[in-house]
Amino acid sequence: MFTHHPARIIAAIAVAGLAAGSLAACSTSSSGSGEGSESAPFRLATSTWVGFGPWYIAEKKGYFDDHGVDVEITNFDDYGAELAAVSSGQVDGANYATNAWLQQLSQGVELDLVMMEDRSTTADAVIGGPGIASLDDLVGKTVAYETGTTSELLYLAALDAAGIDPEEITHVELHADQAGSALIAGQVDAAVTYEPYISTALAQDGGATVIYSADEIPGIISDGLVVDPDYIEANPDTVSGMTAAWNDAVEFLADNPDEGRQIIADALGAQSDDLASAFEGVSYYTAADSAEALTSDFVSETIPLIAESMRKAGLIETVPDFESFVSTDFVE
Repeated sequence: MFTHHPARIIAAIAVAGLAAGSLAACSTSSSGSGEGSESAPFRLATSTWVGFGPWYIAEKKGYFDDHGVDVEITNFDDYGAELAAVSSGQVDGANYATNAWLQQLSQGVELDLVMMEDRSTTADAVIGGPGIASLDDLVGKTVAYETGTTSELLYLAALDAAGIDPEEITHVELHADQAGSALIAGQVDAAVTYEPYISTALAQDGGATVIYSADEIPGIISDGLVVDPDYIEANPDTVSGMTAAWNDAVEFLADNPDEGRQIIADALGAQSDDLASAFEGVSYYTAADSAEALTSDFVSETIPLIAESMRKAGLIETVPDFESFVSTDFVE
Protein backbone atom coordinates (compact mmCIF):
# COMPACT_ATOMS: atom_id res chain seq x y z
CA MET A 1 0.00 0.00 0.00
CA PHE A 2 1.06 3.61 -0.30
CA THR A 3 2.61 4.59 3.00
CA HIS A 4 3.10 8.18 3.92
CA HIS A 5 4.40 9.37 7.22
CA PRO A 6 6.55 6.52 8.52
CA ALA A 7 9.00 7.45 5.78
CA ARG A 8 8.72 11.09 6.77
CA ILE A 9 9.30 10.17 10.39
CA ILE A 10 12.67 8.84 9.34
CA ALA A 11 13.35 12.07 7.47
CA ALA A 12 12.51 14.27 10.42
CA ILE A 13 14.45 12.14 12.87
CA ALA A 14 17.44 11.86 10.58
CA VAL A 15 17.57 15.62 10.32
CA ALA A 16 17.43 15.91 14.07
CA GLY A 17 20.06 13.22 14.52
CA LEU A 18 17.80 10.95 16.56
CA ALA A 19 17.09 7.23 16.47
CA ALA A 20 13.65 5.77 15.81
CA GLY A 21 12.14 2.64 17.29
CA SER A 22 9.69 0.35 15.57
CA LEU A 23 6.82 1.49 17.78
CA ALA A 24 6.92 4.64 19.83
CA ALA A 25 6.08 3.80 23.42
CA CYS A 26 5.10 7.41 23.88
CA SER A 27 1.52 8.08 24.85
CA THR A 28 0.23 11.42 26.04
CA SER A 29 -3.15 12.40 27.31
CA SER A 30 -5.05 15.58 27.93
CA SER A 31 -7.91 15.62 30.40
CA GLY A 32 -10.75 17.89 29.51
CA SER A 33 -12.44 19.87 32.22
CA GLY A 34 -15.63 20.70 30.37
CA GLU A 35 -18.78 18.78 29.60
CA GLY A 36 -18.08 15.20 28.59
CA SER A 37 -14.66 15.07 30.27
CA GLU A 38 -15.74 12.20 32.55
CA SER A 39 -16.13 9.83 29.61
CA ALA A 40 -13.32 7.59 28.38
CA PRO A 41 -10.65 9.50 26.47
CA PHE A 42 -10.61 9.64 22.70
CA ARG A 43 -7.76 7.31 21.71
CA LEU A 44 -5.94 8.91 18.77
CA ALA A 45 -3.34 7.06 16.73
CA THR A 46 -0.79 9.29 15.07
CA SER A 47 2.77 9.41 13.79
CA THR A 48 5.48 12.01 14.16
CA TRP A 49 4.83 14.08 11.05
CA VAL A 50 4.60 17.90 11.07
CA GLY A 51 1.22 17.71 9.34
CA PHE A 52 -0.28 16.31 12.53
CA GLY A 53 1.43 18.92 14.70
CA PRO A 54 -1.65 20.99 15.56
CA TRP A 55 -2.77 18.19 17.89
CA TYR A 56 0.25 18.91 20.07
CA ILE A 57 -0.59 22.60 20.03
CA ALA A 58 -4.15 21.76 21.07
CA GLU A 59 -2.76 19.74 23.95
CA LYS A 60 -0.19 22.33 25.00
CA LYS A 61 -2.57 25.28 24.81
CA GLY A 62 -5.48 23.55 26.55
CA TYR A 63 -7.83 23.51 23.57
CA PHE A 64 -8.95 19.98 24.38
CA ASP A 65 -9.95 21.24 27.81
CA ASP A 66 -11.71 24.22 26.27
CA HIS A 67 -13.92 21.92 24.24
CA GLY A 68 -14.49 19.36 26.97
CA VAL A 69 -12.67 16.38 25.52
CA ASP A 70 -10.11 13.94 26.88
CA VAL A 71 -7.58 12.82 24.30
CA GLU A 72 -5.01 10.06 24.55
CA ILE A 73 -2.43 10.38 21.78
CA THR A 74 -0.28 7.40 20.87
CA ASN A 75 2.58 7.84 18.41
CA PHE A 76 3.32 4.94 16.08
CA ASP A 77 6.62 4.84 14.23
CA ASP A 78 5.65 1.55 12.62
CA TYR A 79 2.92 1.89 10.02
CA GLY A 80 1.84 -1.74 10.25
CA ALA A 81 1.38 -1.43 14.00
CA GLU A 82 -0.76 1.66 13.54
CA LEU A 83 -2.94 -0.09 10.94
CA ALA A 84 -3.36 -3.04 13.29
CA ALA A 85 -4.34 -0.77 16.18
CA VAL A 86 -6.96 0.97 14.06
CA SER A 87 -8.42 -2.14 12.41
CA SER A 88 -8.61 -4.02 15.73
CA GLY A 89 -10.36 -1.18 17.55
CA GLN A 90 -7.50 -0.45 19.95
CA VAL A 91 -7.91 3.23 19.07
CA ASP A 92 -10.98 5.30 18.25
CA GLY A 93 -9.51 7.31 15.42
CA ALA A 94 -6.34 8.07 13.53
CA ASN A 95 -4.50 10.59 11.43
CA TYR A 96 -4.41 8.93 8.04
CA ALA A 97 -3.08 9.80 4.63
CA THR A 98 -6.03 9.82 2.23
CA ASN A 99 -4.62 6.81 0.39
CA ALA A 100 -4.23 4.85 3.65
CA TRP A 101 -7.88 5.51 4.45
CA LEU A 102 -8.87 4.21 1.01
CA GLN A 103 -6.72 1.14 1.58
CA GLN A 104 -8.47 0.41 4.85
CA LEU A 105 -11.89 0.84 3.27
CA SER A 106 -10.91 -1.54 0.50
CA GLN A 107 -10.08 -4.13 3.15
CA GLY A 108 -13.44 -3.77 4.85
CA VAL A 109 -12.28 -1.56 7.73
CA GLU A 110 -14.99 1.09 8.03
CA LEU A 111 -13.72 4.53 9.01
CA ASP A 112 -15.45 7.87 8.55
CA LEU A 113 -13.36 10.76 7.24
CA VAL A 114 -14.59 13.59 9.48
CA MET A 115 -11.98 16.29 8.89
CA MET A 116 -9.13 17.11 6.54
CA GLU A 117 -5.96 18.08 8.41
CA ASP A 118 -3.19 18.98 5.99
CA ARG A 119 -2.00 18.63 2.44
CA SER A 120 1.42 18.66 0.88
CA THR A 121 2.11 21.56 -1.46
CA THR A 122 5.83 21.61 -2.21
CA ALA A 123 6.95 19.05 0.37
CA ASP A 124 6.64 16.24 -2.21
CA ALA A 125 8.02 16.53 -5.72
CA VAL A 126 9.53 14.98 -8.80
CA ILE A 127 13.03 16.42 -9.28
CA GLY A 128 14.81 16.31 -12.59
CA GLY A 129 18.54 16.39 -13.11
CA PRO A 130 20.41 18.13 -15.94
CA GLY A 131 18.43 18.00 -19.17
CA ILE A 132 15.18 17.02 -17.44
CA ALA A 133 12.87 20.01 -17.51
CA SER A 134 9.48 18.34 -17.81
CA LEU A 135 7.70 15.03 -17.31
CA ASP A 136 8.00 14.36 -21.06
CA ASP A 137 11.77 14.41 -20.69
CA LEU A 138 11.56 11.37 -18.41
CA VAL A 139 10.68 9.02 -21.27
CA GLY A 140 13.57 6.64 -21.81
CA LYS A 141 15.29 7.82 -18.62
CA THR A 142 15.73 6.51 -15.06
CA VAL A 143 13.67 7.67 -12.08
CA ALA A 144 14.34 6.72 -8.45
CA TYR A 145 11.57 6.37 -5.87
CA GLU A 146 10.33 3.96 -3.24
CA THR A 147 7.54 1.61 -4.26
CA GLY A 148 4.41 1.72 -2.12
CA THR A 149 4.96 5.24 -0.82
CA THR A 150 3.23 8.51 -1.56
CA SER A 151 6.21 9.30 -3.76
CA GLU A 152 4.96 6.55 -6.07
CA LEU A 153 1.42 7.87 -5.77
CA LEU A 154 2.52 11.36 -6.85
CA TYR A 155 4.66 9.93 -9.65
CA LEU A 156 1.90 7.75 -11.11
CA ALA A 157 -0.68 10.53 -10.90
CA ALA A 158 1.74 12.94 -12.60
CA LEU A 159 2.43 10.53 -15.45
CA ASP A 160 -1.28 9.79 -15.83
CA ALA A 161 -2.06 13.50 -16.08
CA ALA A 162 0.65 13.89 -18.71
CA GLY A 163 -0.48 10.81 -20.65
CA ILE A 164 2.83 9.01 -20.15
CA ASP A 165 3.06 5.22 -19.79
CA PRO A 166 5.21 4.31 -16.75
CA GLU A 167 6.61 1.43 -18.79
CA GLU A 168 8.45 3.99 -20.92
CA ILE A 169 10.57 5.00 -17.92
CA THR A 170 13.03 2.86 -15.98
CA HIS A 171 12.27 2.68 -12.28
CA VAL A 172 15.13 2.49 -9.77
CA GLU A 173 13.98 1.32 -6.33
CA LEU A 174 15.42 3.62 -3.67
CA HIS A 175 14.18 5.13 -0.40
CA ALA A 176 13.45 8.86 -0.48
CA ASP A 177 16.79 9.95 1.00
CA GLN A 178 18.71 7.56 -1.25
CA ALA A 179 16.75 8.72 -4.29
CA GLY A 180 17.81 12.31 -3.69
CA SER A 181 21.42 11.28 -3.15
CA ALA A 182 21.42 9.20 -6.33
CA LEU A 183 20.16 12.20 -8.28
CA ILE A 184 22.86 14.44 -6.82
CA ALA A 185 25.49 11.84 -7.70
CA GLY A 186 24.23 11.60 -11.28
CA GLN A 187 23.27 7.94 -10.89
CA VAL A 188 19.68 8.54 -12.01
CA ASP A 189 18.04 11.13 -14.22
CA ALA A 190 15.27 12.04 -11.79
CA ALA A 191 13.98 11.29 -8.31
CA VAL A 192 10.67 11.44 -6.49
CA THR A 193 11.14 12.44 -2.88
CA TYR A 194 10.04 14.84 -0.16
CA GLU A 195 11.43 17.37 2.27
CA PRO A 196 14.09 17.79 3.50
CA TYR A 197 15.60 15.81 0.62
CA ILE A 198 14.11 18.12 -2.00
CA SER A 199 15.87 21.16 -0.54
CA THR A 200 19.10 19.18 -0.17
CA ALA A 201 19.06 18.20 -3.85
CA LEU A 202 18.19 21.69 -5.07
CA ALA A 203 20.96 23.23 -2.95
CA GLN A 204 23.59 21.29 -4.86
CA ASP A 205 25.18 22.88 -7.91
CA GLY A 206 24.05 20.06 -10.15
CA GLY A 207 21.23 21.59 -12.14
CA ALA A 208 18.40 19.83 -10.30
CA THR A 209 14.96 21.36 -10.69
CA VAL A 210 11.43 20.57 -9.54
CA ILE A 211 9.43 19.43 -12.55
CA TYR A 212 6.27 18.43 -10.68
CA SER A 213 5.06 18.93 -7.12
CA ALA A 214 2.09 17.84 -5.04
CA ASP A 215 0.68 21.33 -5.45
CA GLU A 216 -0.13 20.50 -9.10
CA ILE A 217 -2.97 18.27 -7.84
CA PRO A 218 -4.17 19.88 -4.59
CA GLY A 219 -4.84 17.20 -2.01
CA ILE A 220 -3.15 14.33 -3.89
CA ILE A 221 -0.98 13.88 -0.80
CA SER A 222 -3.15 14.81 2.14
CA ASP A 223 -4.19 13.70 5.61
CA GLY A 224 -7.41 13.58 7.55
CA LEU A 225 -8.94 12.50 10.82
CA VAL A 226 -10.73 9.17 10.47
CA VAL A 227 -12.96 7.81 13.22
CA ASP A 228 -14.75 4.54 13.90
CA PRO A 229 -18.42 5.04 12.87
CA ASP A 230 -19.62 3.25 16.01
CA TYR A 231 -17.63 5.64 18.16
CA ILE A 232 -19.10 8.61 16.29
CA GLU A 233 -22.63 7.36 16.85
CA ALA A 234 -22.02 6.97 20.58
CA ASN A 235 -19.87 10.10 21.09
CA PRO A 236 -20.73 12.80 18.54
CA ASP A 237 -19.96 15.64 20.96
CA THR A 238 -16.45 14.31 21.52
CA VAL A 239 -15.76 14.24 17.80
CA SER A 240 -17.07 17.80 17.51
CA GLY A 241 -14.77 18.82 20.35
CA MET A 242 -11.82 17.22 18.59
CA THR A 243 -12.38 19.10 15.36
CA ALA A 244 -12.96 22.36 17.24
CA ALA A 245 -9.70 21.92 19.16
CA TRP A 246 -7.85 21.24 15.90
CA ASN A 247 -9.33 24.39 14.38
CA ASP A 248 -8.16 26.48 17.35
CA ALA A 249 -4.68 24.99 17.05
CA VAL A 250 -4.41 25.71 13.32
CA GLU A 251 -5.49 29.29 13.91
CA PHE A 252 -2.93 29.62 16.72
CA LEU A 253 -0.21 28.30 14.42
CA ALA A 254 -1.17 30.81 11.72
CA ASP A 255 -1.08 33.69 14.20
CA ASN A 256 2.01 32.51 16.11
CA PRO A 257 4.12 30.52 13.63
CA ASP A 258 7.36 30.57 15.60
CA GLU A 259 5.81 29.43 18.87
CA GLY A 260 3.51 26.96 17.14
CA ARG A 261 6.33 25.36 15.17
CA GLN A 262 8.43 25.13 18.29
CA ILE A 263 5.67 23.29 20.15
CA ILE A 264 5.40 20.82 17.27
CA ALA A 265 9.18 20.39 16.98
CA ASP A 266 9.46 19.74 20.71
CA ALA A 267 6.75 17.09 20.48
CA LEU A 268 8.55 15.43 17.57
CA GLY A 269 11.92 15.55 19.30
CA ALA A 270 13.43 17.74 16.60
CA GLN A 271 14.77 21.26 16.12
CA SER A 272 12.29 23.72 14.64
CA ASP A 273 14.85 25.08 12.14
CA ASP A 274 15.55 21.56 10.87
CA LEU A 275 11.88 21.13 10.00
CA ALA A 276 11.53 24.51 8.26
CA SER A 277 11.30 23.11 4.73
CA ALA A 278 8.69 20.56 5.82
CA PHE A 279 6.58 23.25 7.49
CA GLU A 280 6.82 25.48 4.44
CA GLY A 281 5.72 22.66 2.15
CA VAL A 282 2.54 21.84 4.09
CA SER A 283 -0.81 23.63 4.19
CA TYR A 284 -3.10 23.10 7.19
CA TYR A 285 -6.90 22.95 7.00
CA THR A 286 -9.11 24.97 9.33
CA ALA A 287 -12.56 23.54 9.99
CA ALA A 288 -13.96 25.82 7.28
CA ASP A 289 -11.26 24.71 4.83
CA SER A 290 -12.09 21.11 5.62
CA ALA A 291 -15.80 21.62 5.09
CA GLU A 292 -15.07 23.16 1.71
CA ALA A 293 -12.72 20.32 0.71
CA LEU A 294 -15.19 17.63 1.71
CA THR A 295 -17.93 19.16 -0.45
CA SER A 296 -15.80 20.00 -3.49
CA ASP A 297 -13.70 18.57 -6.31
CA PHE A 298 -11.45 17.00 -3.71
CA VAL A 299 -14.11 14.36 -3.10
CA SER A 300 -15.50 14.15 -6.62
CA GLU A 301 -12.18 14.25 -8.50
CA THR A 302 -9.04 14.05 -6.34
CA ILE A 303 -9.96 11.08 -4.14
CA PRO A 304 -11.08 9.06 -7.19
CA LEU A 305 -7.76 9.94 -8.83
CA ILE A 306 -5.86 8.65 -5.80
CA ALA A 307 -7.95 5.48 -5.73
CA GLU A 308 -7.52 4.85 -9.44
CA SER A 309 -3.74 5.31 -9.15
CA MET A 310 -3.77 2.71 -6.38
CA ARG A 311 -5.85 0.34 -8.46
CA LYS A 312 -3.53 0.66 -11.45
CA ALA A 313 -0.58 -0.09 -9.19
CA GLY A 314 -2.34 -3.25 -8.03
CA LEU A 315 -2.66 -2.08 -4.43
CA ILE A 316 -6.44 -2.32 -4.37
CA GLU A 317 -8.65 -4.46 -6.57
CA THR A 318 -11.53 -2.03 -6.89
CA VAL A 319 -12.18 1.56 -5.88
CA PRO A 320 -14.11 1.45 -2.58
CA ASP A 321 -17.41 3.23 -2.03
CA PHE A 322 -15.69 5.99 -0.10
CA GLU A 323 -18.32 8.71 -0.46
CA SER A 324 -20.59 7.04 2.10
CA PHE A 325 -17.74 7.37 4.61
CA VAL A 326 -17.20 11.12 4.16
CA SER A 327 -18.83 13.24 6.86
CA THR A 328 -19.04 17.02 7.09
CA ASP A 329 -21.14 16.99 10.27
CA PHE A 330 -18.23 17.95 12.49
CA VAL A 331 -16.63 20.75 10.47
CA GLU A 332 -19.59 22.67 9.06
